[in-house]
Amino acid sequence: EMIDMYDEYIEKLKKYLSENRFEHSIRTMQMAKKICDRYMIDESAVLAALLHDIAKELTLDEMIKIVGDEYKEDIDNMYTKNILHGYAGSIICKDILKIENEKVLSAIRYHTTGKKYMNDIEKVVYISDAIELGRVYENVENIREEVFNNLNKGILYELNHKIKYLIESDKVIHKNSIEFRNSLLQEIENEKI
Repeated sequence: EMIDMYDEYIEKLKKYLSENRFEHSIRTMQMAKKICDRYMIDESAVLAALLHDIAKELTLDEMIKIVGDEYKEDIDNMYTKNILHGYAGSIICKDILKIENEKVLSAIRYHTTGKKYMNDIEKVVYISDAIELGRVYENVENIREEVFNNLNKGILYELNHKIKYLIESDKVIHKNSIEFRNSLLQEIENEKI
């Protein structure tokens, strides 16, 4: 019955994505639903998870054009498809799909890098993308398990894994990801009190 609710968005999403990427989006939505149920998180995270990659298959030029200068400081000169598709996606969802919920838009905008002090909806979309059931990488099963034990610790586990990978492959790490990790550590510390 969940699918019915999102039918119109699913139809629109299909126009933007290849079969593979579309299937990934559906699996990300399903994972988000499970996490929302587990932690009683607002279901708008499920819609954001469905739409998170809507801009993923645009060209870099198209993304740059859509994003313009609005998030210049945030993007921090990292004009790559990987970083920009979240920003472009949030703008498409607002301007074309007429989604007004800022929490949904923000979760789409930051689903790749994360950012400091993410809210629950943003966290759900970030981690659902990384652990949906089609994902196969070293440790993914352990990360999934941890996410369902403790959301923040599960995300930290995934983020550590991702950052190590970026370091080992000499890739840049977006400042938002570092700030996300630092704020998660603070939140985990505060949970202990």
